[in-house]
Amino acid sequence: MGQRSRQKTTITVSLPTRKLKKTAMARHGYGGAGGDRFTDSSVHFLAEVAMAVTAVMLSCFPLGGFAVAVTTVSFPGPDGVTLSAVQYEPNGFANGVRYPAVVMLHGCSGMWSGRNVGAVNKDGTPNLQNHLEKWGLKLAGLGVVALAVDSFTPRGLLSPSEQWQCEGSVSVDPHTTRVEDARRAYDYLIGLLESKVEGSKIALLGWNHGAQAAMVEVAATPRDVNSERPVADRRYLAALCFYPECGTLLGFGETVEGSFWRPYSPMQLHVGSADFFYEQCKLRAEIAQTAPYNADLSFPDHPAAVHAFDGLSQKWPVSKCDGTPSEADAQECAMRAADIDGLHFFKASLGLEAATESAHYDEL
Repeated sequence: MGQRSRQKTTITVSLPTRKLKKTAMARHGYGGAGGDRFTDSSVHFLAEVAMAVTAVMLSCFPLGGFAVAVTTVSFPGPDGVTLSAVQYEPNGFANGVRYPAVVMLHGCSGMWSGRNVGAVNKDGTPNLQNHLEKWGLKLAGLGVVALAVDSFTPRGLLSPSEQWQCEGSVSVDPHTTRVEDARRAYDYLIGLLESKVEGSKIALLGWNHGAQAAMVEVAATPRDVNSERPVADRRYLAALCFYPECGTLLGFGETVEGSFWRPYSPMQLHVGSADFFYEQCKLRAEIAQTAPYNADLSFPDHPAAVHAFDGLSQKWPVSKCDGTPSEADAQECAMRAADIDGLHFFKASLGLEAATESAHYDEL
């Protein structure tokens, strides 16, 4: 069994600089607005060096009620793999206070901005895709440990083309391998003796490929049989999923119409109505919500939004759009609604105090 590793180096951070850079990258197709749907031609740089699993960078700055620390960690994964992750922590994380936590599972284009493995921000922190970095910073600013698990790089998928697991031959199975990654991440968090993560308050957050893993992990049954999993096999308190593929490969029945999938814990499932995965996800959600399952599952409406709508920027929204959005505004309106609703869901599920929430990021 492998060992955990964690090191820190203190640096200076400028949040506005981080935001401007990431927004510009999104506008030019580098790990932002496309989220999981990059094309290889949109990436103009290659990753030549994998992130060393013990190399660590840290930043601290005030965000809401807590200062935030960003570091990289490693821990044992399945089949002898040592998993690496970026950990967003409230400052003072190791002082004995028991914090809630959220495990974040990236989408099918990996977690690195532009699929550039080991990329760093100007402040020296890991440069992740907009949606991951935005949620990591926001949650840590509210007093939550957020762990972004890298399922691709530790398995030797280093180049931008290898990080692209969205089409064709997929070497990391979201329904099996990444489910095990989620379980090992949970074990890692509750095993942090020096940091005291609250084991009963750990939630799951996933996008696309990672959201499929989250759906399997929080399912009330195994994928192949409609029989309730034992309570001891239920780890996560809540789950928030963005635009997973909900077809027959997910399992839980031979057809989507015959699905017996339902979550054992409260869940929000966000899929744009113009997403190619929408109809199958909507049907699975409707089956899970109704008798005999009556699952605690919310499937919010995001009119005209397509896939990967939430990677437009790192700016945290302060309000939802008014009325039904135009097609031109659909992506931004879906992002704003999903971020606000998702955060409210996590705050309620994890018992966070509203007073700790950061007011908002300034407009660019």
